[in-house]
Amino acid sequence: RRGGGAAPAVPWEALWRAYADPHARGRRMQALWEQSERLRLHLFGAIHGLVQRWMRSQTGGRSLGAYRQPVCSAVDSFIVELSTMTDADAPRLRDAFKTLRKELTLQAT
Repeated sequence: RRGGGAAPAVPWEALWRAYADPHARGRRMQALWEQSERLRLHLFGAIHGLVQRWMRSQTGGRSLGAYRQPVCSAVDSFIVELSTMTDADAPRLRDAFKTLRKELTLQAT
């Protein structure tokens, strides 16, 4: 363990697909994404934490490998969407995703 905490009961990839992947998440999760800007910010915050813990988990580097490009692409789109939001928390979260994007790139090298 490298400071990432305990691994989830389900694979990291499954959590990513369920919460963050717009092509894989179910109808109920999609409905949450469509409710309000404030709720989307909350979901973005949760996804940020999920990816951070995934990267820092014992198996993170290996299990993230096949998902690195889709995760990076999604993070890029999150940054763009957060740039358009008016909530006061959006800039802080956008900057956190920018930092996370750099970490994803560095971890790949």
